Amino acid sequence: PPSLLAAAVEEPLQMNVSRYNVETLGAAKHEHELTRSDLVHVFLDHRHMGIGGDDSWSPSVLPEYTVPPAKYSFGVQLKLAPTGSRDEAAVLAAAACHAANNNKT
Repeated sequence: PPSLLAAAVEEPLQMNVSRYNVETLGAAKHEHELTRSDLVHVFLDHRHMGIGGDDSWSPSVLPEYTVPPAKYSFGVQLKLAPTGSRDEAAVLAAAACHAANNNKT
């Protein structure tokens, strides 16, 4: 099967691919309770906030690690790669990432 290549545009981006959807992951308390989906779920995370707690009695996050409420945007370029080896996919992914970052709008 072909590969899906993804490259963040402008800012770093965390991407994750899973055979489990958010509901299944949230409901399972143990790995054996997970039900594998026929679909592939792609998760894109633009920003993460720190978990906080410099000590055991104050759960607040330091200001430099917060993500305040605001309008945020991010870019991601997706491309289908032909069937081939993983090495070929890695080369195509690197090229897509390079192209995405050189074509910033």
